[in-house]
Amino acid sequence: INAGQMRAARAFLAWSQVELAAKAGLSVPTIKRMEAGGLEKSTLANVRSVVGALEAAGCIFLPDDGNGPGVRVRCD
Repeated sequence: INAGQMRAARAFLAWSQVELAAKAGLSVPTIKRMEAGGLEKSTLANVRSVVGALEAAGCIFLPDDGNGPGVRVRCD
């Protein structure tokens, strides 16, 4: 995923950065840094933690299909 998908997923879930940090087991400054500076500057473990937390909450990350990457929330 990228930082934009991360922000979008968090917005879809109506989670604050504090909530995402708690769900992912990371610090709030780490979440802020990932969203502002890009995930490529974070560790793979941190990215996996964020993706895992967002996916567990129902987010589905969509690859770039020529129109850019996306995110949607599973409707169960």
